[in-house]
Amino acid sequence: MDNLIKKLSGFKGIGFIILALVAGVLLLIWPDNSAKQMATATPSSSEAYAADAEKQARALINQIGGVKSSQIMITLSDGYSYLYASNQKLKNDGDARDVEKEVVIITTDGKQSPIIICEYTPKISGVAVVYEGDASAAGRIKTLLSVLFGISEEYIYVTS
Repeated sequence: MDNLIKKLSGFKGIGFIILALVAGVLLLIWPDNSAKQMATATPSSSEAYAADAEKQARALINQIGGVKSSQIMITLSDGYSYLYASNQKLKNDGDARDVEKEVVIITTDGKQSPIIICEYTPKISGVAVVYEGDASAAGRIKTLLSVLFGISEEYIYVTS
């Protein structure tokens, strides 16, 4: 062991290696807050979702040939919906069967919240576009929005 220490002490840069090892060990034991941030995430806003979708769609529409500028409005049929983790129990009372569900709740920093398994985005029910530019671009705008949002062209109104 003494020979090993003598060999290492004669090696240039051993201080940097030891410092790197200590830093690595500290990073491994440092508390990670990412799980805490996930558990306490707040539900998203439907208005923010619509505004973001409008902004992205406007950017795409303005890239279509013949379109100088555009305004877009998106309507939503509902807001965000969630699938929560639950414990299920099947109760048999003679001929009747009932399923009893209990949502799983976790406590983090003294706050109770359900465990969210899946978040469903709001459903887009209609889109209106007013644009400035070539009248022949209307069909391309409708097709773009239909593909982008997965809705029928009958729920998209485009005018110049």
